Amino acid sequence: MEELILSTKNLDEVVDLIVNKVVDSLSKKEDNKFDNFDKYLTVEELSSMLNLAPSTIYTKVSKKEIPVIKTSKKLYFSKKEIEDFLNEQRKPTASQIEKEAEKYIDSKKKGGAK
Repeated sequence: MEELILSTKNLDEVVDLIVNKVVDSLSKKEDNKFDNFDKYLTVEELSSMLNLAPSTIYTKVSKKEIPVIKTSKKLYFSKKEIEDFLNEQRKPTASQIEKEAEKYIDSKKKGGAK
């Protein structure tokens, strides 16, 4: 941080420095103000991304099958929540099911032998 010595001679310089720092700080906040908007999708964007008709998206929203953010008459979807939602819908592969079954059987054998 800069060390400032105030005097009437350099008061204008100090004021300019303060104003510039405030303007820089505010402009950085303004730049970041809309950073989160790219994390949300509209119905049309989600429809395109999932290759579903917008009417299907609206139906899923009305049945509370898909996470949604509703502001007045607009619907928004968090990319993160949609990604999590889709991952929850994932069906395990046959090999994953087989591995889980083997683990279960092994745990029962070990537990039953005691």
